[in-house]
Formats: sequence, C-alpha cells, structure tokens
Amino acid sequence: MTTYADVRAVLADRRFSSDPSRPGFPASRPHAGKARSFIRMDGADHARQRKALISDFTVRRVEALRPLIVETVNRLLDAMDRRPVDLVTAYALPLPSLVICHLLGVPYSDHEFFQRTSREMLSGSGDSRRELVGYLAALVTKKQAEPADDLISKLVGNDALSPSGRGLDVGRCCCSSPGTRPPRT
Repeated sequence: MTTYADVRAVLADRRFSSDPSRPGFPASRPHAGKARSFIRMDGADHARQRKALISDFTVRRVEALRPLIVETVNRLLDAMDRRPVDLVTAYALPLPSLVICHLLGVPYSDHEFFQRTSREMLSGSGDSRRELVGYLAALVTKKQAEPADDLISKLVGNDALSPSGRGLDVGRCCCSSPGTRPPRT
C-alpha cells in the first residue's frame, strides 16, 4: 500500500479489521480473548468509544494542550542534565504518560504510580495491568462523584463506560494496548 487512495480503500473495506479476535486476522500468535484496546475495535464498539471522545481531539482542543506539553517537554529535558542518559526512560516513556494523565484527570499525586504501571505494562512485567485497571475503576468512581474537565468525567457523564468494567473500559479507550512494546535502546 503506497498511495493515499489505497489506504482509504482498505480503511473503508469491512473485510479488513483491526480486531485480532476476527477470523483471518494476521497475527504472530493466536488471540486468546484478551481485552481489546480502542485501537483494536471495529464497528459499533469503535464508533461508541470514538463518539464519546472525538470532541476532545479537535484541532482547537489539542492546540490548547500545547503549553502543557511544552512545559512537560522542557521539564523532562531539564532533568536530563547528566550524560549518558537513556532517552526512552527519561523522555519517550514519561512524556506521553504525563500527557495522558492530564487528559484522563489523573491527580498529580498519582502520576508516579500511573507512569510506573504504564512502564511495566509496556514491558510486560509484573501485575501492572490489574493494578492499573483497579486504579482506573476507583478513579471513575471518584469522577462520578466529583466530575471535572477531563476525559474520564466526560466518559462517565456520557454513559460511554459499561457499569461492570469501567476501569477496563478506560484502559481500553485511552491507554496503550498492553501488547505494545517500547523501542529497544
């Protein structure tokens, strides 16, 4: 696939899917009924999650995040005052994690927990996925009682999260897929 038209054609063709549980999905290992992240959803599931989030990712809203992102970038770069430094550990992993924390409405006091569990999920170590889903479920409950201007509050307010799996829904919708690996350094 080398042209824009080819890509558009594939994306519009229902024979293609990003859901690894669908028959014929090209995978290096069989799908074992694992929870799907937003990026791995098709059809109505994807549309429901997308509809709940789309207004938070307009050009205007994303542009409004620029000062926060620039401040975070500068803080991370300033912290790299010694040489040598592991760029992935010091910059590439914390930057998206901290921005995601802001978007979700994760309290500042919980950022280190969120970053640690995100790092562990990406590396496939520990029981971090269960910890993070539990944390997100508790955060959803808190946001129900005290809504704010963040994605979790919005998802709760729009009833976009299933009552039984809210922490898992937030993880699927807003966080990286557990199968994702950071680049090797």
